[in-house]
Amino acid sequence: MTFSESMKQIEAICHALEGENLPLEEALKLYREGTEKLRQCREYLEKVEQEVLLVGESLEKTPFDTELSEREKENHD
Repeated sequence: MTFSESMKQIEAICHALEGENLPLEEALKLYREGTEKLRQCREYLEKVEQEVLLVGESLEKTPFDTELSEREKENHD
């Protein structure tokens, strides 16, 4: 299931909990399902955030930057 699909299901669960006169057991079941999907989405977003940070770090260190660093070291010696 994709992130977008999970979010659509969470939205549907929220609408069901807000708008319908559900029996307590059904409401609790939907609530548990929604919180589990939210946990999964949060974990996915944290994973994606880490990937973005890693890509950003790798982009910060370009060959040009490395050459400058080596020249700076030579000038300090």
